[in-house]
Amino acid sequence: MTLAYLCRVNLAATTALPRDVMNNDFVVHFDTGSPGGSDFAAAEADIAGFYTGVNDGVATLGSYMASSIDRGSGKCSVETFAIPDAPGPLGASVHSTAFTMPAQNVSGVDLPQEVAATLSFYADTTGVPEHGAGGTRPKARRRGRVFVGPLITASMAFGHGSGTPQRIDTSFRTKLLDCGNAIHDALIANGWHWRVWSRVDWATHDVIGGWVDDDFDTQRRRSEDTVTRSTMTF
Repeated sequence: MTLAYLCRVNLAATTALPRDVMNNDFVVHFDTGSPGGSDFAAAEADIAGFYTGVNDGVATLGSYMASSIDRGSGKCSVETFAIPDAPGPLGASVHSTAFTMPAQNVSGVDLPQEVAATLSFYADTTGVPEHGAGGTRPKARRRGRVFVGPLITASMAFGHGSGTPQRIDTSFRTKLLDCGNAIHDALIANGWHWRVWSRVDWATHDVIGGWVDDDFDTQRRRSEDTVTRSTMTF
């Protein structure tokens, strides 16, 4: 039996090295019965649309991704895995759809690979306490995050030299929220629901809202290896 499905976005790197692929995960649940190939394809297309489909008249979200992302035809993909009813590992992928990352049509240079903007989302927490027995955090189990990156400087509100910290630009935060709304609505239209998955509870819950803070996050696992080192001696 299947609890839900994990759709893993694979953002291929221009290096063509598997270790450089960036991933974002979305968990979805099919409304009725067992999904077929066309259902999986529709969900994967909706999730690819997070990067390719929302255009505010200026650019898609994918336009703000760094040049290290491979923009060749069909280089990126969304791969779906079944989440079993009982706690355990994911099996082999059940379906996959390739997509093309949009070209950069906004000006900017690459930020470090580990810099990301975070789309946070949550499920209904009515009656769920923030703190539980033994130091647990039950309410946190109904929240999730997508770390969007690597990015270019067009995502920043420049404050350098003015005494203002570097923040995520307001228009880019709005774009992320628009993309979240679009993926939510598109999935529902195709019989799916976007969900938060708690690995502790081994349960999923419908996403009902989200937010984007104005500070950047750091994903250390995405950082590049050191190329050279400067030293000093005494």
